Amino acid sequence: MHVVRYGGGTFPFDDAGFDVVWSNAVIEHVGSDEHKVHFLREIQRVGGRGFVTTPNRWFPLESHTKLPLLHFLPKPMFDALLPRLGKSWARGDYMDLLSERRFRAVLDRAGITNYELYKNRLGPLTIDFVAIFPARG
Repeated sequence: MHVVRYGGGTFPFDDAGFDVVWSNAVIEHVGSDEHKVHFLREIQRVGGRGFVTTPNRWFPLESHTKLPLLHFLPKPMFDALLPRLGKSWARGDYMDLLSERRFRAVLDRAGITNYELYKNRLGPLTIDFVAIFPARG
């Protein structure tokens, strides 16, 4: 395995350098919706098929902090509670959780319209989303 570190932005890989790009719960950490769109376009640029997962904003247990329901609070209130619960690392712009509607909107804005969206479930509740899309072209 070869690990590549970079500062974000443009991926340090050649166009179509991979057959598959798998991004597991990363998109919620890349910043604004514009950054998310760029991230998705980069996945398409360097890869063939894309697999992108993200936690469901509306699942009652927040998957990063393992805290129930608190992520439903307004962001300033959520951020204020995190240090008291030993989770100060999750404050600020650490994560921007996506609903299904917002995830689909970001995919569409990135020009990814030919995708399948799967929902991993726990009973009737959706835990996370998996978007699978073909190579650009």
